[in-house]
Amino acid sequence: MEKMRLTHPQKRIMAVEMLSNGVHTNNLPNYIFFPKNQEATLKKVIEAVLFEVKDIHLQFALTEEGEYVAYYVPYYAKEDDIQILDLRGESEELIQETINQFVLQPFGDVFDKRLFQFKLVLTNEHTVLCIRIHHIICDGTGIANLRHYFIKMFESVSNGNDYKVPINNYLKYYEIEEAYLNSQEYLKDKSYWMTHLEDLTECSEGIKNEGDFHSKTIAIELSNETVSKLKGFTHSFNKPISPYVFTMGLMNIFVGRYYNSKTVVMTSGYNNRTYEDEINNAIGMLVSTVPLKMQYDGKCQLSKVFEAAKAELKQGLSHSQYPYDLLLEDLKKADVDINKLLNFAIVSNSIYDNGQYTLKTAMYNATYAPLLIRINWTKEDKYGLQSLHLEFRKDCFQEKEMETIASCFRAMIEDIAKNPNQTCGEVRLISEEEEAKIINVFNNTKVDYDDLSETIIDMFKNQVRRTPEN
Repeated sequence: MEKMRLTHPQKRIMAVEMLSNGVHTNNLPNYIFFPKNQEATLKKVIEAVLFEVKDIHLQFALTEEGEYVAYYVPYYAKEDDIQILDLRGESEELIQETINQFVLQPFGDVFDKRLFQFKLVLTNEHTVLCIRIHHIICDGTGIANLRHYFIKMFESVSNGNDYKVPINNYLKYYEIEEAYLNSQEYLKDKSYWMTHLEDLTECSEGIKNEGDFHSKTIAIELSNETVSKLKGFTHSFNKPISPYVFTMGLMNIFVGRYYNSKTVVMTSGYNNRTYEDEINNAIGMLVSTVPLKMQYDGKCQLSKVFEAAKAELKQGLSHSQYPYDLLLEDLKKADVDINKLLNFAIVSNSIYDNGQYTLKTAMYNATYAPLLIRINWTKEDKYGLQSLHLEFRKDCFQEKEMETIASCFRAMIEDIAKNPNQTCGEVRLISEEEEAKIINVFNNTKVDYDDLSETIIDMFKNQVRRTPEN
């Protein structure tokens, strides 16, 4: 078997895997609802897709020299490739719990083993195809491709037709990456990032952690009224502001205000699928991590902030091919505190029903960033911002502070929807109800304050720190 180096996206995932101590941070937990009593057909479908999609059979090894390598293993059917579990007659709660346990189960040791597994769960209404696959062999676009192949193959087999999975070849990405690393474009991108990130002195410090990747998710579901108002605002620009750009602006305001930071850095994943179909159809890991840097100014109008976010995203994506692992090494050599780049992340990897078949993904309970925001989880971006899911690492935040931060984001969104013609410093981080409650608490507490200039948000944060369990 030919041993290959890891691509840089794979190296990044492997680094997180080695730090996460078996937590399922790198699982891609998905499942598809097919019609009931289709286990025999779906078993054939899975076997056919596994036969045609070579990239899913990529495995990894650690050499005696301590180097990570990848290699392909020819497909051969194994008894545990496709598990079948009959839960007909069981409660929806038990069914959902069983699905989540399977798709979120950590792979543990990732070396010299298959990094995928499938289970068919039989219910009264559906045959559920559960997909458990490791991020190092499949990114968000890859899992979307895989779901598409399963659905198309199922339809073809059910109708007695032939379906050929489109040509897909992750190996081509090795060639493209190698050519890039020896190009002038690589040198230009390196120069851009080193200049762009050389001064992080006014950026908030790295959030302390204990190496535990377990997380808690708090969902912010927006009302129809708020969604409608936000859509009106974001479409008032010459080119509409996307939910992603809007969330970048929110993050800038939040970090600037909450952490008193003049420079705000957040990371973003970019699918990096701008090549020929052979690569775009692949199941492999191609995602680039892109650091996005903004300046916070409380006097800046909201419209200017979102325009700045759009410009920063466009600029960052134009240099996104530069490997993130190399960038961190470069910055460390230049004495830049790279921990300041790792605090906040934004992800937009929504999946949604395709019509006939319901596509779902389990909610993660582990994450790499102290605070990661998922935009429009299971919703379509074309309808505007509808929800945010805030994932907090438990070793970085106490429960009360998680709730406080989630409240801040909800208050900001609702206030911007009501009054988009204001400055960043005027946007509410606390709802009117919470503000009244805090003022009442402090007015009824006989405490002398040395700093009478303390703002409402300062009072809010300090109260949380003093009484984290209340």
